[in-house]
Amino acid sequence: MGAILAGEYTEGGKKQLTSHNIDVLHIPFAVLADSFKKHGVNLDYPENAGNDRKRSIIRRWEDLSKQDIKRVEEELKAAIGEEYSIFRSALEKSLLRNIEVVVILPLYGSELVFTSVGEAIQTLVDSKSEQPARCKFAKYEIQIRFSNGDRVEGTFHSKDKAMEFLKTFT
Repeated sequence: MGAILAGEYTEGGKKQLTSHNIDVLHIPFAVLADSFKKHGVNLDYPENAGNDRKRSIIRRWEDLSKQDIKRVEEELKAAIGEEYSIFRSALEKSLLRNIEVVVILPLYGSELVFTSVGEAIQTLVDSKSEQPARCKFAKYEIQIRFSNGDRVEGTFHSKDKAMEFLKTFT
């Protein structure tokens, strides 16, 4: 998925989208305002501007010809050309990806935690390789690997949640 944001956005706001695997193309307000200002539409006005001023800006924008709008579009493309190209490539890569493999690892038993690698190795050496007969279910770990190198992972403590996660990829 992707989102095109125009205006002022915090890094935290953009990061929230990218943390959910949404590619973001951000067009800063200054770039947007400059593109319109060249055609007589001044978007850079104070927040406390009166309604009359806002209406005059809207009228000026409505008076732009199709040719003016096309020029604004071209200026925006020129100003964000490289970022747009990167954004578009990321979207294409994402849309063209295919699932290569789905791994479900049901885990049983208690988690073993060590303060050193040596302790962990010794525990494995000392343990029996077979699973005890009545281990309690712990969780499902799921990994989906895609043809473009992406990998999505999830850990779920119920079968319903694991299935809900997997259904988002159907």
